[in-house]
Amino acid sequence: MKIISKIKEIASMFIKQDLSYSGFTWASMAVNILGIIVTYYIWMAVYGSKTEMHGMSKNQMITYIILSGVLLSGVQWMLNLYISQLIQSGGIAMELLRPIDFQLSLFSARLGGFVSYTVIQCIPVLIVSSLIFGISPPKSVICALLFVISLLMAIGITFFIEFCVGLIAFYTNSTWGLQHMKDAILFFSTGAVIPLAFFPGWLKSIIVILPFKDIVYTPVSIYMGIVTGEQAIKAMFFQLIWLILFFFISRVFFKFAIKKITVQGG
Repeated sequence: MKIISKIKEIASMFIKQDLSYSGFTWASMAVNILGIIVTYYIWMAVYGSKTEMHGMSKNQMITYIILSGVLLSGVQWMLNLYISQLIQSGGIAMELLRPIDFQLSLFSARLGGFVSYTVIQCIPVLIVSSLIFGISPPKSVICALLFVISLLMAIGITFFIEFCVGLIAFYTNSTWGLQHMKDAILFFSTGAVIPLAFFPGWLKSIIVILPFKDIVYTPVSIYMGIVTGEQAIKAMFFQLIWLILFFFISRVFFKFAIKKITVQGG
């Protein structure tokens, strides 16, 4: 119970922190909407007079563009840069001395960040985008429920990936270059910009076996009913496998990285 109360306390602290930066919130919201608009017109140009491509109708693509744009911004947290900054400032020493596991503390903050993002950015962006372009509801109540579960696992997978990248700062003191590499990989291979159905066969066969598709493509495809029934359960099963695998990798990596820490500043 003490751990749960600590998680709630840390999460609520980050929610309050996010709510206090209204200027950043408005700017982020504008950038998110602008990104959706640009992506929309690119795909409409690709479709042209066609109503369907690679088994996806033009209306489905509109929903996919909006959801994937919102989700990619929501699941990422730039955690690796945060860890790098803690090391460079010397703040990592205080974080490691807290009476709560460092990773659990960061995950609690991540939950708070996602809640605040959902309330002050995700919902408004979805409303505005829906009014401008229109967005289809979930294929069914079951799809909506599975989508939520899949989304939570996607957040967990992204968190552990970013945490592992951040731990490299224990060795290098900076992850700036890795941050851009990670962003490029996620931007391309999550299906946030290009659905998997549009990839050439050889590339699709590679991306399918990687965990990155489970960050955006899997939850969105479940929401839209692109994958249903046994296919949806199978996709979520692989999500769960990746989530557990990355959790253990991050824990083992942390035990080794903590021995190499070099504190700067403070």
